[in-house]
Amino acid sequence: MADAGAPERVALTRAPLDPGALLALVADPGHGGTCLFLGTTRPDADAGSVAALDYEAYEEMAPAELARVADDAEARFGARVAIVHR
Repeated sequence: MADAGAPERVALTRAPLDPGALLALVADPGHGGTCLFLGTTRPDADAGSVAALDYEAYEEMAPAELARVADDAEARFGARVAIVHR
């Protein structure tokens, strides 16, 4: 379980993400690097300007599936993994 105020390792959230807290969650001095993928909305799309993004998820199932992916990556690659989607 995460410390109070610390991000969860796997989560869906509507709140803004804290990249620094997520990096701290997975940082490991025994590894040579830490990677963060941060997706950003492009200002334009082929169909015109992007005004908003809407996502749908099966919220009852998604955290368990994300945890399965994170667990698999940790087991296969010896990495610390967090998957948080806003």
